[in-house]
Amino acid sequence: RACEEVWMHSVHAMLAHDTPRLQEIHPRQWIKSANPYKEIPFSIGLQVFTLRREALLLTLRTLSIADWAREGRIDRKTHTVYSHVRRMVLHEQSHCAEVEAILK
Repeated sequence: RACEEVWMHSVHAMLAHDTPRLQEIHPRQWIKSANPYKEIPFSIGLQVFTLRREALLLTLRTLSIADWAREGRIDRKTHTVYSHVRRMVLHEQSHCAEVEAILK
């Protein structure tokens, strides 16, 4: 959840503003500083994640080629909407592998 929350903030900023300058927020920093998850039961957290993911997919499905190419400066690197979403997907694939290993 933390990855989705902090990284999608950047994607939404890139879609809403012309080349925004953003500070990189590491998901672990977000959890340590805000820890929005500790008081929430897992079932509720899963529902929130599912709804946010559905909203994300609705947004991404409507993007034009130009939207995917929109840029933002995150710390010292320039990212596009595409590169940032790709980064999130690749990161989450490793978590899927971890969950699959735990379930075995």
